[in-house]
Amino acid sequence: MQWQFAKSIATVYDLWAVESHFNIKLPVVYGRIVLEHHGARPIPNQFDTYKRMGHRIKTFLPVSKKEKGNVYDVYAWIQTRLQPGMIPFASDDGGNYICFDYKGNEQEPIIVFWNHEVEDTMEMVSSSFEGFMKSIY
Repeated sequence: MQWQFAKSIATVYDLWAVESHFNIKLPVVYGRIVLEHHGARPIPNQFDTYKRMGHRIKTFLPVSKKEKGNVYDVYAWIQTRLQPGMIPFASDDGGNYICFDYKGNEQEPIIVFWNHEVEDTMEMVSSSFEGFMKSIY
């Protein structure tokens, strides 16, 4: 997998700050990606949900508060429309978000696609972040 359009360097402190702010434990693989490719777009960048095929990842949201459109900003914009336990970590081209969903498991979140165009519906993507990354084509 290749990555394009990376933002400023993220640190372990940035990851810890996200975990502390949202009271969560981020997946290890996600942390590695953030440290190596902060706020970047994966190539290839398509993924499927259990309902539809061919969604595209526009970018992984930055975790640094120095970057606009970071995880904190996006969460603040849409938090009233998300279900409890959901944290956005990537966006698509249409203003939708790929989210961690900690509702069922605080240690290993599932991955869901939040579709704002269909009354804030959630579509299952993967049972783990690692599985999500392996499913990108």
